[in-house]
Amino acid sequence: MHRISRVWQPKVISRTLTLPLLRPYSSAIQPWKKTYPTTTVFANHQATVTLTQTRHHTGEFYSKPGTYSTRETGHQKLWSQRNFHERSFTIGIGGPVGSGKTALLLALSLRLRDSIELGVVTNDIFTQEDAEFLVRKEALPKERIRAVETGGCPHAAIREDVTANLGALEKLTRDIRTELQIKDMEQVVESPLVTPLPLLLCESGGDNLAANFSRELADLTIYVIDVAGGGKIPRK
Repeated sequence: MHRISRVWQPKVISRTLTLPLLRPYSSAIQPWKKTYPTTTVFANHQATVTLTQTRHHTGEFYSKPGTYSTRETGHQKLWSQRNFHERSFTIGIGGPVGSGKTALLLALSLRLRDSIELGVVTNDIFTQEDAEFLVRKEALPKERIRAVETGGCPHAAIREDVTANLGALEKLTRDIRTELQIKDMEQVVESPLVTPLPLLLCESGGDNLAANFSRELADLTIYVIDVAGGGKIPRK
């Protein structure tokens, strides 16, 4: 029997990385070099490998995480690019079935209707039940309450394809502004009045906890949950 022997010799790989180093309390970035030796094994030969990675970029020093509203993708950035005359400021109200979305709409309408101009758009799958409820309760004049029948998953109409709701909100904005302009023309005033923009409330159809409004549809979102449904709902 012949024994075949192999000689294994360790060799050090020198890995040199050039990385940016951020100085504390300063926006200045200085390059630095540091060698990280690592050990590996090669069979019957010797080799030296040098890996060099260089990154050149600049950065900024942040003293705090910041807030969403002040980011370039936050509310203020979106609002600065929005045409509120085409679609007035819209608050989306979402939440699971039976959590109290329509009850919140009713309460907000009764509380705010005497101080600001309001309009409401509701969502149901195959009915106009929520809109009819608000009309019966006289939350707002009937012409200021619109209904959208999604015909499928409610979250699709407020997130993936917002066309139906967007069209309803834009038309409601035009109709309310026209109504207010007619009222201004009928009134005798010494100076022309600026037609106010209404506040629009858009109620989504009841859906799961992941049904969030698209930024193209709602400028601000209120999410209603029912804590009586179990402790998992507010936690999740």
